[in-house]
Amino acid sequence: MTDDGPGVTEAPFTALRQARLLRRLSAGPVTDSWLYEAPEGRLVLRRDRPLAARLGLDRKNEWKLLGAMATAGLGPMPVAVDTDRGLLLTRHIDRPVWAAKGLENPEYLHALGRLLRRVHEAPPVGKAFEPAGIAVHYAAQLPAGIGNSLADEAATLASALYPAGDVTCPCHHDAHAGNLVGHAPARLIDWEYAAMGQPWMDFAVVARFHQFDSAQLAGIAEGWCDDRGVHGVETGRWAGYDVADVASRVQPYFRLYDILATLWEQVVNGT
Repeated sequence: MTDDGPGVTEAPFTALRQARLLRRLSAGPVTDSWLYEAPEGRLVLRRDRPLAARLGLDRKNEWKLLGAMATAGLGPMPVAVDTDRGLLLTRHIDRPVWAAKGLENPEYLHALGRLLRRVHEAPPVGKAFEPAGIAVHYAAQLPAGIGNSLADEAATLASALYPAGDVTCPCHHDAHAGNLVGHAPARLIDWEYAAMGQPWMDFAVVARFHQFDSAQLAGIAEGWCDDRGVHGVETGRWAGYDVADVASRVQPYFRLYDILATLWEQVVNGT
């Protein structure tokens, strides 16, 4: 496999044997991805870089979640996986990726809220999100002592925000604009951090990532609180919340996200 993607003779999956490489889609610190044209449609091949293992990404859990979310129309359909080689093949969603500037539009914020609500109303699947364990794992990848105080703070916050036995639901945990594609419906890609968690963390992730003000956060909350048409009914696990409820519940998760993001960046940058 080269930087230009695998050739036909070394294609890692049967579905790629008759496929034509179109272009590289991304080259990030954690993964690379390529777009292929196959007889049955366009496919995306993602390959892990060594950093994926250092971050402790659980590819088996991702595969399980991705299948459920794709079936619900919330993400790309998985085709094949090789966790030993860090490879994932999915069908391509041929829709434009959102731009961060688009989130200045109230209609986009409402659409994001509606999308997150659909994710949070989906049936339980996969393992539980464990922010304290993630923080400890990140800190262990750093020079001795650098991340310990942040990991300790994350553990304290997690014990309050993720109490044992509390209600959890599927969460994406990385729903920034670069992972949002299409409109009516919008869908999410890159489910590698997804797990069963608290919905308020999804709000915190996107709000802190894009440095939203209170009005923008309220715009997402308004879409999320709109009970109409979720799974075809006007009720659900999260029915009955209002914007003020969401805003008050999200606030404590900001600091937890900041800690995890700081530790993640330190691992990625080799601090």
